[in-house]
Amino acid sequence: MLERIFDPENGFWTLISKLYKVCALSILWFICSIPIFTFGAATAAFYDFTLRLVVDQEGNLLKSFGKAFVSNFRKATISWLLLLGAGVILAVDAWLCFHNLVSTVVAIPLLAMLAFVLLLWILVFCYLFPVQARYELKLSHLFRNSLLMAIAYFPFTILILFVMGIFLYLSLHFPLFSVFLIGIGMFVNSYLFYFIFEKNETRE
Repeated sequence: MLERIFDPENGFWTLISKLYKVCALSILWFICSIPIFTFGAATAAFYDFTLRLVVDQEGNLLKSFGKAFVSNFRKATISWLLLLGAGVILAVDAWLCFHNLVSTVVAIPLLAMLAFVLLLWILVFCYLFPVQARYELKLSHLFRNSLLMAIAYFPFTILILFVMGIFLYLSLHFPLFSVFLIGIGMFVNSYLFYFIFEKNETRE
């Protein structure tokens, strides 16, 4: 009985080992995201590692993360800056509408359009970096495939957003552990992304 409990190969210790790696990875991800413009590359590298961690093929943490960060840097940085720019435009337009800086006649349809575009933005943001970590795609195909996959597997997308929402909520209430909680949330979602990617590749 005791041998089974303390066996490093049992499920409990395997989970603890994975959580330890995710916590260390979360610190690395946070540090590499500090310049803001590197957020995309850091997030793609994070998912590159966790998608491998799901099937115990992650390798050395520093080497794997560093290699993925460098290989994804150009494309991830461009895609992130495009996504960030679109988000800023959406935020400014929404601010103008809510502060009555445009006429009511224009504001109502504009808000409806902004809500729709925001939904598309969230869907793309949700899938963009895991998709980049998994596949070698051109930039235009990266955005298109992220959106199409989010729509095609919409029930899983809702679950992914729900999981991340829970961990973001917890991070607001436990700010000292926010980096770790967000990282764990991304790791949990990596299981869902891995399932989606496998299912999608089987269909193809």
